[in-house]
Amino acid sequence: MDKAAAPFPLKRLGNRSGAALVEFALLLPILVSLLIGMVAYGEYFLIAHGTQQLANDAARATLAGLTASERSMLASNSVRASLGTVPIVTPDRITQSITESGGRLVVTVQVDASRVPLLGNTFIPMPSRTIIRTAADKLKRMDTAEAERCLRILDSARQQRNVIFYRFPTSGLALFGDDLVS
Repeated sequence: MDKAAAPFPLKRLGNRSGAALVEFALLLPILVSLLIGMVAYGEYFLIAHGTQQLANDAARATLAGLTASERSMLASNSVRASLGTVPIVTPDRITQSITESGGRLVVTVQVDASRVPLLGNTFIPMPSRTIIRTAADKLKRMDTAEAERCLRILDSARQQRNVIFYRFPTSGLALFGDDLVS
């Protein structure tokens, strides 16, 4: 067979200088998708974990409240104090609610992450940009006798604190009287 009659010269089949470039061009979109997906989901899990921590801390703080309004105030203060723990999200995007029923207290914290750039991409399927997390605690009501016992202990502690405070004034010379001061 004549060399001129061959449709593809055999000599060119051994030349693979552009093969790596073509393979890289085919795999680049897949690798970039994986990289963006890892970063975007990492950011989502970071915000979701921070939101869960806000709910946990608020539920824990509400246990000190005696009334529903006091528990609501304690939860709001706890969320407000811990806002810096949820990265990337501004405080105006966080809301909380408290519900009490059947001796259970449920704190719900909701974060609107619609302005977080990576969560808004349409290239990779992402979960909802509204992240809702809850935490629950069981409320235990004290009976009257136990409440009175606790109040007596608190009053006793207050009185002891007052005695110690008045026994040791701020000025050391006052302990020895005014005659030492000339």
